[in-house]
Amino acid sequence: MYIVRGSPGPRRPPAPSRNPAMRPPRTLACAALLALGACGGDDPLRAVSETAQSVLQSARDAIDAARAFTQDHKVEVQATLEEKFRKLSEGIQALRGRIEQAGRKARPEWQSALAGLQEKKSVVREKILELRDAGERGWDRLKPQIELALDELEKAYLRFKAQFK
Repeated sequence: MYIVRGSPGPRRPPAPSRNPAMRPPRTLACAALLALGACGGDDPLRAVSETAQSVLQSARDAIDAARAFTQDHKVEVQATLEEKFRKLSEGIQALRGRIEQAGRKARPEWQSALAGLQEKKSVVREKILELRDAGERGWDRLKPQIELALDELEKAYLRFKAQFK
């Protein structure tokens, strides 16, 4: 073979793809070839088709199992967040009752601190309601926001509770 000066040279076949998305067709092709070899020559296309269907069904089952696991995890985490919110709400309500019992003696800063707690509580409540209605992408975005807002509410509650004693 002669190469003319300035030409790109002989063409090489493209390198095999390292893309993970290309692996399922390879797996399917290998499974089909194995089935073809094992079928004994009766009806090779039918054997390949049945094997392909079997592989596709296995993939669907795996996807369904992953979705179910994710949904179960989401429900558990959401229940934990809501329980923490409920406990903080009860604590805030108890503090409000104590402040009201103090009447005029209650310092104005206690009233403003309680108003700040109520504001933080409202933000968390709204985010929890959003989380209930959110899909997977929204859930991934909202979960850290709710955790942060709950932590801020808890810290503010504990600071206020310590001052009120």
